[in-house]
Amino acid sequence: MPVTQKDIARYTGLSRSTVAQVLTGLGHQAPETLEKVLNAARELGYRPNSLARALVTGKTQTIGFWYSPFINPVSMHLINGLDKQILPYKLSPINVWNRERSLSLPDEFPVAEWPVDGIIAHNIGHLPDWMWHEGRLNKPFVSLVYDAFPYRPGPEIDTILIQIRPGCQTAVEHLVKTRKRVALLCIESMPLYGDVRVQVYEKAMQAAGRPLETILTPLGQPLRLSTKQAVTAHVKAHGCPDAIFCGNDEQAIAAHGALQELGFRVPQDVALVGNDGLEEAAYHVPSLSTVALPIEEIVSVAWKFLQKRITRPDAPRQYAELKTSFLPRDSS
Repeated sequence: MPVTQKDIARYTGLSRSTVAQVLTGLGHQAPETLEKVLNAARELGYRPNSLARALVTGKTQTIGFWYSPFINPVSMHLINGLDKQILPYKLSPINVWNRERSLSLPDEFPVAEWPVDGIIAHNIGHLPDWMWHEGRLNKPFVSLVYDAFPYRPGPEIDTILIQIRPGCQTAVEHLVKTRKRVALLCIESMPLYGDVRVQVYEKAMQAAGRPLETILTPLGQPLRLSTKQAVTAHVKAHGCPDAIFCGNDEQAIAAHGALQELGFRVPQDVALVGNDGLEEAAYHVPSLSTVALPIEEIVSVAWKFLQKRITRPDAPRQYAELKTSFLPRDSS
């Protein structure tokens, strides 16, 4: 017979409610009580029955993180932050773009039916019809979106808008002040939908009376490889810029590799600035300057919003705006 919370209560001499609070992570207990219950659980071989708990409480104690497969590095950064933030809940990554292009769910099992108590979505944009029931979302839902992209969730959806523009403006102004020939390195789709990073770059160059210089990489291919190839081809055809403002940190890292192979030094010959603030950028040699996302603040606010929506489904809409910041490092 499987060991139950009742068995642990009998073994420790504590009440069943105390044991339940310790094992679910809810409530507050003295350290010695926590240790006593957890030791007893290990000794008796207790294993929680998540399905039974969900049937009784109507809660799975699991939060879904819905993200696009095209932005994995940032998504993984957010997942790591959320995983530490949402205790005692578990985190269940849901890697889908939409129902037709799902990487992990069949069409008949959409995100709306995923067994989670709430969903935090990273840069999903417009939500499909199957997320709604009688004009309301099927689950507690918080949307993380960027000012870099044209779409926004509806006004009834809890939203955190991440403003990339402020950090990018500071970064590009820094490059324009310190270097003469500044190029933009980005994915080919970014100029088409008026990405904020493109807008900031073009405005700064026009204000400085300098020509635009853009290096485009194709969408849908291994990003670092295609970026390295694009930078190599551009430098061979047009010579090397004095600085490159990159659409993300992955492209900055790939650009550095291409420049090294071509015999150029960073930052002596070329200054590099990335976007996103990935941890890898700080440990790169030289350390990469970047426009950093406020990851800790994002996950903290997102979890606060979702908790409120779970406990108070009819609460007014929640909205916050968070800003990026420029982190100057050795590469610029």
